[in-house]
Amino acid sequence: MRPGPRVTLRGLASEPTTARPPGPDAIGRDGWFAPIGGSPLLLFAATLVAYACGSKLAFELADASGSQAVFFIPAGITLGLLLRSPGRRWPVVLAAAGAAELALDLDAGLSVGASLGFVLANVAEPSLGALLVRRWCGRVDLARLGHVVGFVAGGVLAGPLVGGFIGACVDAAIAEGDFITTMLQWWLGDALGALIVGGVIVASATDSDRRRVASPEGVVLLGASVLLTVGLLTFSDLPLLFLVLVGVVAAGAQFGTRMVSVTALAVALTIAFDFALDDSHVTVGMSTSTALVLTQLQLGIFTIAGLVVAAEAHERELAVETMTAHQQAATGR
Repeated sequence: MRPGPRVTLRGLASEPTTARPPGPDAIGRDGWFAPIGGSPLLLFAATLVAYACGSKLAFELADASGSQAVFFIPAGITLGLLLRSPGRRWPVVLAAAGAAELALDLDAGLSVGASLGFVLANVAEPSLGALLVRRWCGRVDLARLGHVVGFVAGGVLAGPLVGGFIGACVDAAIAEGDFITTMLQWWLGDALGALIVGGVIVASATDSDRRRVASPEGVVLLGASVLLTVGLLTFSDLPLLFLVLVGVVAAGAQFGTRMVSVTALAVALTIAFDFALDDSHVTVGMSTSTALVLTQLQLGIFTIAGLVVAAEAHERELAVETMTAHQQAATGR
């Protein structure tokens, strides 16, 4: 994350339980990150392009809305790819993220020193988050409740807080901005990015969902969530976004982790584009910054709740299956 001339700054594992291992499509020869074939060059290129595009999109939307970014997409991209990659590939991911951040900052007219400072913030943040999650959870599986706690504590809270501190220090040195405000804005935007975008990347490794995202029910839920979000933001002056976000929790109960992450991402992108197109209807009775913070908090709380519900439902199913298997074994069936 970095400040620009238009906006300031963007915005424990429990005891292991028996769980289904990730499906064979999710595990490659080199570890958990299999979608690009395990090639370091492809991993570098994919990270570089994804980070740059995500950053451009986040800042363009923030610029159009005249406020901070609702969530900083690259924070989730870097964290998610680290958690999906074997440890020996982490330098590749971090080098690509750092290179993209440096190029974007220099292109925005920042000095070399300031650019390097923001590179440090955006590399240290996911590094710490991923290290903590790996230490607490090992190979993270968001279908397990303890892993959800570890992911939120390390990747969503601790990592972005450190990144926000470093970024606020750099910003204070070059722009004399308010340190606390900048740090909190950075932390909140990056925390949401790590939770929502990182959650989608990490959740794509699990096959624990009871229904597929692409199922008819899943398509209906996604479409309804997007349409209801647009309707509420367009036709209501009241902070009723929680009515949409209840669907994220319902996705956890009826579908699973993947559906929670995808639904949260769809709603978050809809909100970000809506803010960019017209923010007047979401700020009636409160300042733009207050409306944004309220929206971010609701997104974060309901997404975490959805992940918790999905993990609880999955572990309950596993417990029932285990009990049934033991009963059948005991009766000789």
